Amino acid sequence: MDEISKLKQEMLSDLCYNLVTGKDKQRNSYASGKNRKEAADPFGLMLHGTANQSLLGTLASNNGNTYAEALRMVEINMNSFAKPHQSTDEVNAAISIMADNMGSAGAAYLKYLVANISDIKDRTAYWEKRIAVKLPDSDLRFYRGWCACTMAAAEITNTLEITAWDIEALFAFTESMLLGQIKRVKANNIISPEAALSMFLSDLQGHIIVTSEYRDSRHQSGLQTSQAVVIGEAKARLVTGVAGPKQMDHYHGRLYFKKNALKTWCNTNNRKLDPEAIMGYIESMNLRIPIGTAQDQFTVGRGTSATTGNAPCYCIDYNKYQELTGIVDDYKGLQAVA
Repeated sequence: MDEISKLKQEMLSDLCYNLVTGKDKQRNSYASGKNRKEAADPFGLMLHGTANQSLLGTLASNNGNTYAEALRMVEINMNSFAKPHQSTDEVNAAISIMADNMGSAGAAYLKYLVANISDIKDRTAYWEKRIAVKLPDSDLRFYRGWCACTMAAAEITNTLEITAWDIEALFAFTESMLLGQIKRVKANNIISPEAALSMFLSDLQGHIIVTSEYRDSRHQSGLQTSQAVVIGEAKARLVTGVAGPKQMDHYHGRLYFKKNALKTWCNTNNRKLDPEAIMGYIESMNLRIPIGTAQDQFTVGRGTSATTGNAPCYCIDYNKYQELTGIVDDYKGLQAVA
């Protein structure tokens, strides 16, 4: 495929699945109306394409987990290699050889494949075993398959005297390139639970009712007005606290947000983030506070004009979160670090 730079992130994500498995991502997970996850996708197709920008970067552009898709793509950045300096005669000679072999080289290669299936299986098994020493994990199976196919093909074209690769040098280059790509993918195509929490809370702004207290609407002081503008659905409640003896009130310094808001956010815009992993991080940092009601029911709009009803919620110590992260917003509680 030539020039696929303009593919949008969602289309590129689907393409990575479609080409490798021969079926789309949804059909990979569902069959006959039942949730059926494939045990392990076979390595089905190696497609070569060109692009004038990093497709791994395109996958990472949505601030979500695109690790699985990235591991189905091998990207070779041609600009990272030193360009050979050859004379015009050398370039013309190379072009002439390629022109002379156009069509015939491919035909010889395909004839060999058809007639030597057993040999090809042995070659690919050998190279997959060698690359597995450095790439043993199951999620790297596509890289192993790509390496095995590439190395077996190089051996065959050498055998047919189409090419004259230094096989061991080619393997060393392939191994180094794949290890480098894995490092980049882990750095750019995975969102940590810590980063995901920060992104979620940032996106939650505009949906948080911020009040100094959490009290009933029948209180003598009447309804409370949110200190922050709420746009659309109210999904969370932040109780900042008040001066005086009530500053250590049960609700003060706490952020309550709807469980469904977190789940929806994790799956919006193809993020593919795990809400359980985010909550695991929250608990590991001792930020989660038990709500103490059946099914964690909480009314984020209580005591305000917002109509929200009860909903299952999570609660975190927002003051402590700000201390840990150094992030202090306009709605900091009394215990926050300025």
